Amino acid sequence: MSGTLLTYGAFSDYLEKALLHHVFGATAYTRPAGLWVALYTTTPTDTAPGVEPVSTVGYARVAATFVAAPDQLDGSSAMWNSTVLQFPVASDDWGIVTHCGVCDAATAGNMLAWGQLATQKQVDLGDAVRFAVNQLMIGLQ
Repeated sequence: MSGTLLTYGAFSDYLEKALLHHVFGATAYTRPAGLWVALYTTTPTDTAPGVEPVSTVGYARVAATFVAAPDQLDGSSAMWNSTVLQFPVASDDWGIVTHCGVCDAATAGNMLAWGQLATQKQVDLGDAVRFAVNQLMIGLQ
C-alpha cells in the first residue's frame, strides 16, 4: 500500500464534542497517551468506526506519531505520520482495505479521525500494509 495517501476525512463525533467542550470551557480534554492507526474494510462514520480485519488473521493496529510537515510549520492544518507505519504480515486474507482511522487505543478505545484511502487494497495472505513517512495525512479544511 506504499504510496497511498489518506484523502480528507472527518473527525469523529467523539473528538468533535471533546474539543468543543475543551475549547469553550465545559470539560477539559486530555490528549491521548498514544495514537494507533486502524485499517477498515467498510466505511466508518462520524459515530462509528468501520470494520477492522480480525486479529486472528494477523491484524493489529499500529502505533503512530504525527507532525506538521517541515514545509507546513507556518500554521498548516495538516499533520503527517512521522514514522513508518508497518502493519503485521497478513496470516490470512483481510479483504479490501478502503479506509483508515486514528484511534486512542491499541484495541477498542475511541476512533478520533477517519478517511478514505486514495487507493483501495486487497490484502491477501502474506501481504504487508505499510505507510512510509509522510504518506498518511490528517487534516482540517
